[in-house]
Amino acid sequence: MANKFLKALSKMKLVELTEEEEAKVASEAADEMSLDEIDRILAEEAKQSPPASVPSPPPTAPTAPPAAPSTSASGIVEDRPFEEIYATAKVPEAPYSAEKLLRVLDGLRAMDPATRKAAVLAMDAADDEWTIADAVLDAQRKITVLENLAAQIQDQLGQIRQTAEQEKQTRDDYLAQATETIRQKILELEQTLQLETAQIAAQKAEIDGKVEAAEAATVREIARIKAEIERLRVLPATFALERDTP
Repeated sequence: MANKFLKALSKMKLVELTEEEEAKVASEAADEMSLDEIDRILAEEAKQSPPASVPSPPPTAPTAPPAAPSTSASGIVEDRPFEEIYATAKVPEAPYSAEKLLRVLDGLRAMDPATRKAAVLAMDAADDEWTIADAVLDAQRKITVLENLAAQIQDQLGQIRQTAEQEKQTRDDYLAQATETIRQKILELEQTLQLETAQIAAQKAEIDGKVEAAEAATVREIARIKAEIERLRVLPATFALERDTP
């Protein structure tokens, strides 16, 4: 009866069947549930309140197709398929998964909340292979896994921040040490430059002294030579010859 009910809802475009559900529906007899029969079931279920132990599943957006996980430069793994996350956490396989029930609710989104809830309760009552409680328990288990994963990611972010601060502090320490070393080198180089400047100035002064000494010696020597020339000229001037000697 459950499969006939699903088939009828599918014909009314109120729910989309999975391949497994379509196969189940196709394997049953060809007789179909009429629209009047569906209205009768929904009306009966709407009059009844759900059992206290079975909470109504909260509406949610349809599950997006899984994307390939990626690790960006941040170091945080993103887009990891939820199926892989649940498998890693060893979430037991449910007779009727939360995702299946969410797809049913999404397919019935055109109905008002009370009618949609009554339709799902009718499906539950018509099929002994699963209960809404199975899907709710599956959802609760997966919520716990995802909350734990979110907390782990938050912790990972905290570790990344702490490591980043340590790395930045290491670089600040290095920069401070390098700055001190460079300043000390600059001071030593300035002292060396002052010493070299003084030495060069002394050497230049010594060179200038040599030039001055040479200039003074030149003046003295030329004066001495000129004096000797004048002394020697006395003879030619005093004793003139008939012809000039070469």
